[in-house]
Amino acid sequence: MRLMASLISGPRSVLTLASLASAGTDVVLLLTQEDNLALARRVLPALPDPRLLARENVRRGAVEELGKPLVGDEIWAQSSRILTAIGMLDRANWNGASFADMYRLYLNYLEHSRELVSAVEADVCWFDGVPHQAHDWALYQACRERGVETVVTSHTVFDGSPVTYLAVDGAPIPVAEVTGGPWPLEEERGSRYLSEVVSQLVDPSNLAKGRGMRELLGGGFGRAKGVATRLRQQVPDHYPFMIPSWQRKVIHRTTARLRDRSRIVRTARWLLSLPRSVPDEGKPIVYFPLHFQPEMTSVPLGMPHFDQISAIRAISATMGDEATLVVKEHPQMLRWSVSWSRARSAAFYRAIRDTPGVRLVSPETPSDELMRRASIVATLTGTAGYEARLRGATAICFGAPWYQPLRGVHRARDASSLRGAVRRGLAAPEPALTDEEIQEFVRTYTLKGAWSKTPEGEVESYWPVRYARDLLQVLRAVTSDHPWRAVAEPAGDRTA
Repeated sequence: MRLMASLISGPRSVLTLASLASAGTDVVLLLTQEDNLALARRVLPALPDPRLLARENVRRGAVEELGKPLVGDEIWAQSSRILTAIGMLDRANWNGASFADMYRLYLNYLEHSRELVSAVEADVCWFDGVPHQAHDWALYQACRERGVETVVTSHTVFDGSPVTYLAVDGAPIPVAEVTGGPWPLEEERGSRYLSEVVSQLVDPSNLAKGRGMRELLGGGFGRAKGVATRLRQQVPDHYPFMIPSWQRKVIHRTTARLRDRSRIVRTARWLLSLPRSVPDEGKPIVYFPLHFQPEMTSVPLGMPHFDQISAIRAISATMGDEATLVVKEHPQMLRWSVSWSRARSAAFYRAIRDTPGVRLVSPETPSDELMRRASIVATLTGTAGYEARLRGATAICFGAPWYQPLRGVHRARDASSLRGAVRRGLAAPEPALTDEEIQEFVRTYTLKGAWSKTPEGEVESYWPVRYARDLLQVLRAVTSDHPWRAVAEPAGDRTA
């Protein structure tokens, strides 16, 4: 089996890849963080330097040459994927690159990735996180075009237990079908791993802990002093030069945040002036907590509803006067010092406020209260959907979250499926998930031990070894044409 890997995480993933290589996997290309290169050279001595690529160098190198143009039917086939990529590039668009600039840059990444995929002739590519930066997205798309299998491991709320996708817009696959049951060591020692990871978040109150809005917006002199210090420092950006001709005209990202400071403050004051409660009108409540953006939870996992307004309008049109749709902003969107945060425009909130049947509430409204009163919780892919199922509310997701297989979670792929989910949720919300159902989900759908701390009393290397072994079984099953694809990939996802 010839394996490519795109590693978003740190040394743990590099060591996992080394375990795969020692088990006989032929690692033909590795794309990883620059900090991981020294370790990778040590543990993967058979991998030649030209096939060991730093992500930073790929970003820099891909802007040197203009990508080949897309023409005819190909441009239509790529249009939705290009839109996704431009959304990824825009998260680091501190220098004001135009839509056309970002479009051209992504085509460069795509052509570069096509050349890499063609050169190494891999059977499968492992992404140790959902590809959510433009160069990773280009590699993912190039693999899909060339018929290279893709395996994406993505984190869950359960520490060290990621789910596995064959396609970003698909559903998690039941990996237990090939990884088997517990290892003998688990049975002999009565391992506490499963019970530990499940007990973290079976209590919904653990998900509602967070600081208040006014604390997030505070900061005073200490914060101003810190910003002034950063302005005098050269901080490496994700895209140090978005467009080659602008290499000396880049706006520092801290400067960009200062530029947006007054707009964010005005927006925050207006949002904080909104009602902090929802009156009881005798109608069911549908709760839609907005996502922090930009993040992979909306781009690419929430596509095509990454703007969230389209999802809100779809719910409003579906439920009519039967329920009240309550929308609440994510508090972190107003924390101006966060690296990626850029305030949403006033037009965004006006569009939500003016949607029939919608109540936009203050970010200070307790989420615990809204969750408790909601019959339905709707989200793109947020953890709020999982919390809803812990409380006994129906969850509707517009994207591809990790918790899709759980009972009471409905995927809104089209208007018909949305209508059915809303109708069922308003008629009779399903009972809350039990501890046994959550444990069964962890057993069936997750790979154990990816990033976890070893439980007390167990061998230090045991869980990392198990993760590598089980991941190898999944990779082998995928390359041997396991029937997972029938349920794990959306129709028409793979490019011909």
